[in-house]
Amino acid sequence: MKLVNEKGKLFGLINLVDLLVLLFILLVAGGIVWKIFGNQVSNLVTPTTEITYTVRIKSTQPRYYDELVSRPFPQQLAAGDSLIDNAYIISAEKEPYITQVETDDGRIVRATYPTRIDIVCTIKAVVNDSAIIKVGPQEVRAGKDHYVKTRFFEMIGTIESIKMAGD
Repeated sequence: MKLVNEKGKLFGLINLVDLLVLLFILLVAGGIVWKIFGNQVSNLVTPTTEITYTVRIKSTQPRYYDELVSRPFPQQLAAGDSLIDNAYIISAEKEPYITQVETDDGRIVRATYPTRIDIVCTIKAVVNDSAIIKVGPQEVRAGKDHYVKTRFFEMIGTIESIKMAGD
């Protein structure tokens, strides 16, 4: 049996040009499916771990803390216009806002700012166990700015500490 017969059909079944067009269509369709669903597939097969991290929101008005704690914990985090699965603020504390001021004699001392506070949020999330830790679209690293966003609250703070499950 010939590979291509006298009518130009591969194995006597399909035209070679038709086969190339069909393969091209399948490759394009596969690329589109991978682009749409590939990230979800990798999330399903990647092992996960639980992290707990703290975010300090500095120098804010006390009314924002009151707004945050007016709803019960845990509060689910949000990103964009949707909620993030397995990411919650589990507690929030207010601490005095301490700043540095210069005295009349030129010394710099630490002083409590009377009308401002720091809010320290503790967040627990389940993340993919990979080189880059992400909660929603945000990378989680100590010292990095981080949006603390729920359905009713959004402020930016700095990540102070991260603890992985098992640490």
